[in-house]
Amino acid sequence: MFIIKKIYNLIGTQVDSTSYGSITLLISSYESSCTNYENEIYDESAWLDLLETSLTRKYAALDEMLSYYSNIESQLETSLASLE
Repeated sequence: MFIIKKIYNLIGTQVDSTSYGSITLLISSYESSCTNYENEIYDESAWLDLLETSLTRKYAALDEMLSYYSNIESQLETSLASLE
């Protein structure tokens, strides 16, 4: 009976211990998970910023090409109209 009481006291002490207790370890695990999630969010945000910059640059280039070909179209229509 004495051994069981000693084991129970030891387990009870470790559960509430500020260094080794299961609650302390659980809190530490959650804090670590939160830090990892925050880092992942930061990385994703940085990646999205780069993607936005890249897509904006590509859209601007596409818009410039569209304007170029629209001008050529107008010139060709004017040239064809003058031949008629």
